[in-house]
Amino acid sequence: MNVVHKHLFATITNCMKSNDSYLNKKNSYLVDTRLEHLHVRAEYEENLPGSQKELSKLNDFSTPLKRLQCLKRVVTLCTRLVEAAKSDNCKRDGGYLLDLVEYHF
Repeated sequence: MNVVHKHLFATITNCMKSNDSYLNKKNSYLVDTRLEHLHVRAEYEENLPGSQKELSKLNDFSTPLKRLQCLKRVVTLCTRLVEAAKSDNCKRDGGYLLDLVEYHF
């Protein structure tokens, strides 16, 4: 299965080169984006270094399951404070989560 994934991944990567370069160009414009631009509350900022470190490991995994588990750990790290707030019966909206994940990419 791993051999099939490597071959398939290489083929897809080759087909998507132009899209990747376009996305990289767009990402270069986002270097100066700050959390407040994304309307993310300041209390979530402390979760970002750990989740960024975990997200940087994504390309180390070759199987879809391992990559999914890595993304799950990233989301868990980002929402760690939210789970603590739920135990305090605080109401939180979930709209910030997408902003946090997009900020990493």
